[in-house]
Amino acid sequence: MRSATAPASASARRSSAHGGASSPESPRLSEERAAVLNASRRRQDDEASALQEVIWRLMLARLRDLERERGVTKSDISRMLGVPSTQVQTWFASPTNLTLRSVARLATALDGRLVCRLEPLTPVPQAASAVTERANR
Repeated sequence: MRSATAPASASARRSSAHGGASSPESPRLSEERAAVLNASRRRQDDEASALQEVIWRLMLARLRDLERERGVTKSDISRMLGVPSTQVQTWFASPTNLTLRSVARLATALDGRLVCRLEPLTPVPQAASAVTERANR
């Protein structure tokens, strides 16, 4: 227990000097850090959106290839899936409205299958790799 006459700790002095805030950081520095973080998040969101659009367009191109290879029409697909032909038209016209579920259904109707894979950018240590292999069995 600290006595009433003991000197305050350095962190307590900083806290009282900044209006009781627990962080010694100035409000201006905190605002700058928040602005940098927000800009970084926006950039990540923009990159993710661009990647999502590329992925959807690639999937849609492959679905069109399967449609042509199988000699199936969009009307045939709508009947196979039990959805209105306008829904199939929308999926093919606007890939950004697709979901993984709808792509999987379209692939199945076209005698295909959806395969998704996420790979690390850097090598995974051997132990973690073994866990991943077991999970995939």
